[in-house]
Amino acid sequence: MKRLLIVMAVSMFAVHTMAQKTTVDSTASGASVKPKKKSSFILGDHANDHFLFQLGYSDFLNKKDSVSTKAFGRSLNMYFMMAFNSENDPRFSVAVGLGFGSDNYYLNKERIDLTNPTRGVFYADTADNYRRSKLTMAYIELPAEIRYASNPTNLNHSWKFALGIKAGLLTSAQTKVKMIRDINGLTDYTTKVRDKRLFTPGRVVGTFRVGYGVFSLFGQTDITNFFKSGAGPEIRPWTLGITLSGL
Repeated sequence: MKRLLIVMAVSMFAVHTMAQKTTVDSTASGASVKPKKKSSFILGDHANDHFLFQLGYSDFLNKKDSVSTKAFGRSLNMYFMMAFNSENDPRFSVAVGLGFGSDNYYLNKERIDLTNPTRGVFYADTADNYRRSKLTMAYIELPAEIRYASNPTNLNHSWKFALGIKAGLLTSAQTKVKMIRDINGLTDYTTKVRDKRLFTPGRVVGTFRVGYGVFSLFGQTDITNFFKSGAGPEIRPWTLGITLSGL
């Protein structure tokens, strides 16, 4: 019995020694294991930039004589975004997301007629007395950004820069006019018209952001025209405002 145990122990020791030698020899012979190739971008730790809330002032570029707005136009945007960090430099990332945007334009002593079958017309009459005239646009949007953060390990204490683009699908267009007195002598009434057929159904917008920590300034301007071709003046919206991104 003792001889059997000794023989088994010697055999196991020999096998273990040969296995080690084989491993050393295979390494010495030049065999190597190639590391797994990693993707250019990996899912990062931008947890506090997943949610973007934006509030801004909006107006039109290239306003014609017939288009007059007040200085109280405003926009509200909300997006959920997912960031992918660069493997080579974690300060850079690419982010994509989904959300919605709403733009409100306040007209100055005029209204826009959406009941015209072919063209949106801005018009005013000196006999009309407006309390408020507003055009509201709502979009579902797909934003994308190239981001830079000076301190990617702590975004709440980091300078942030972003250039982006977003595609939007128009879901609603509505005018709301509150009259004090109109040309016909009617007083104190409100009219609402909801009709999006004259506006470009999809828009493309260029964007940028710059800031520190959870707050940043943002700007955007439409690349596409506000109205369909021939359905209104060639005006393009722009917005400038504040972003909260620390959630």
